[in-house]
Amino acid sequence: MESNKGKRVDEKRYIFLLLFSKKIILKFTVNILGLILAITIIRRNSSNMKNILKSISIASIMLLAFTGGCKDTVTNQQIDDTIIPSSNVLFGKHIQPLFNVKCTSSGCHDDVTRAGSLSLTSWTNAHVPGIINDYDPETSRLVWAIEGQLGSNSMPPFGYPSLTKNQIDGIKTWIKEGAKNN
Repeated sequence: MESNKGKRVDEKRYIFLLLFSKKIILKFTVNILGLILAITIIRRNSSNMKNILKSISIASIMLLAFTGGCKDTVTNQQIDDTIIPSSNVLFGKHIQPLFNVKCTSSGCHDDVTRAGSLSLTSWTNAHVPGIINDYDPETSRLVWAIEGQLGSNSMPPFGYPSLTKNQIDGIKTWIKEGAKNN
C-alpha cells in the first residue's frame, strides 16, 4: 500500500513534467510563429531586390530574437556546478537562480502553487519575516527547512534534487549579510 507522502511526490513530479512540457511546447510554438512571420514578410516585400534584402535582414533578426530565448534555461547541473562565494553573496546572481531551479520550477514554490503559502520567484515574495530573518540565519525557517532540522518540513522534499552544502551555506551567508535584494 502506497503512503500519502509517496502519492504527493508522484503528483508533484507529474505537475512538474506537465509544466515543463508546456514550457517546451510554448517555446517551440513561438519559434514556428517567428518563422511564419519571417516568411510572410519576405513574400510581401519581394517586388525588388532591395526589399528582398531588407526583408531577409528583418527576418533574420526576428528569428534570432525568437530562437535566442530557448537557450536561457539553467539546468540543475549548472546550478550545482556554480560555486556560491563565502562572502558578498548576491541575490540576483547566486540565490534567485538557485531558487528558480531547485524550488520554483518543480511546481512547488512558484506564484501559482505557493506550497506552504510561499513563493520564491522574487526577492519580494521570498523575503517574508520568519521565513527569512535578516542577519540571522539560525532563526530563519528557510534555513531550518533546507538543513532538515527537527520540527520543520525538509526541503526540497524527497524525490527532488537536494541542495549542495555550498548552496545551503550560500543561502545562510546571504541571510547573514542582510538578505539584501542585490
